[in-house]
Amino acid sequence: MKKNLISIVKNQHWFIKTLVCIVLIIGQNPAICAQTHSELLTAEIEVFNDTKIEIEGPDVKLFGTGTIDTRHSKQQFRIAGKNEQEPILILNNILNVNTWEQSVVKLEHELTLKVKEGVNKDELIQDLQPILSLNAANTLSVSFFSNLVSLQIENGWFKDENSRLHFKNGNIHGIDFLEISTTIYVPKSSTLHLSGNKMVAHIGEHKGTLKTVLESSDFTAAKLSKLIADFSDCNVNIDYIEDGNLDFKSCDVQIQSAEYLDINSCLSSLDIEEVETLKIKKTLNDECRSQSIHHLNVDEGLFSQFDFGTLEDALDMQLLNSDVNIDHLGAELESLVIVNKNGDLSIGIEKLEESLMTLRNANLSKLSINKSFIELEEEGHKKIYKLGKAENASTIDISCELCTIKIK
Repeated sequence: MKKNLISIVKNQHWFIKTLVCIVLIIGQNPAICAQTHSELLTAEIEVFNDTKIEIEGPDVKLFGTGTIDTRHSKQQFRIAGKNEQEPILILNNILNVNTWEQSVVKLEHELTLKVKEGVNKDELIQDLQPILSLNAANTLSVSFFSNLVSLQIENGWFKDENSRLHFKNGNIHGIDFLEISTTIYVPKSSTLHLSGNKMVAHIGEHKGTLKTVLESSDFTAAKLSKLIADFSDCNVNIDYIEDGNLDFKSCDVQIQSAEYLDINSCLSSLDIEEVETLKIKKTLNDECRSQSIHHLNVDEGLFSQFDFGTLEDALDMQLLNSDVNIDHLGAELESLVIVNKNGDLSIGIEKLEESLMTLRNANLSKLSINKSFIELEEEGHKKIYKLGKAENASTIDISCELCTIKIK
């Protein structure tokens, strides 16, 4: 009996020690007390037909002392403290811009947050509420955080994590965790400006003018009437453009169909499935591919590669140290002019019935011409060839020094 009493006392003592340890652990780890909340915040404003809508990608100012871990990818901007496995703030950089027929701009924030016991959750949510307003110039600037000033983090070896959001109205809220995702709705015919860094932007059908300045981002669009864009280190994927004025630097570009494109590009890969008119002002060390082009003009092509399926109507290229491959010249070809130096040219003429071809500069590395062409005359460094009757013929004029030419 005495032994059993001693055992009971020992067990009670062990239970009390365990309970005290649990209380201490919870006290030293406030996140255990935190509760997770989800909220959907919305803001709407009616706009005019000529309203300019400006959208900036998500960003936040960060201040702090101690250990701070930041990771900025195209998908999210992630901030953690001394425990890098437990993020404090996540901004999802996947921005969906939906277009609709309404003359209304709508902004949606999906929030997931953890607040400690005693923190006024409702006041924090109110401070995170987006605000939309037109200025005197009839411009709507859509900011992801209308009232937020900064996130401040403090921690240390013997100091707990202290994370606070500072707002313009002077409010300061302590948080354990906040995650935000954003969706925007804009009128289909609006004038839209989009800018950002390290983000993913999805645009639906847009009938107005879209201006974009994006860096280190992914951009996808369905159907665009007019696009004026400056892309740097971006992945670009567009289904259709009616009118595009585009600058690319170190980009990977996929365009399915276009009516008119005006392009400046360097260090990029351009895949344009089908285009009516393509005008390239300057290309430097690029790869340009297309299955079908009707009209192509290259003002200056340097150290680039061009690979085309079918050229239907007309081509004019001023090149240097560049290679050109055209699988087929269309039966209705009007003219082809290529000036190049130090490059390879390969042109397929099976669909042509009549043509007059002039080759200039005898200083060629190699020349191979389809037997269907008959040499008419030679004058200095110029040779003229005929295909068919050549009465209403297309004209081919190639000037290429130190080149390999294959007319197949």
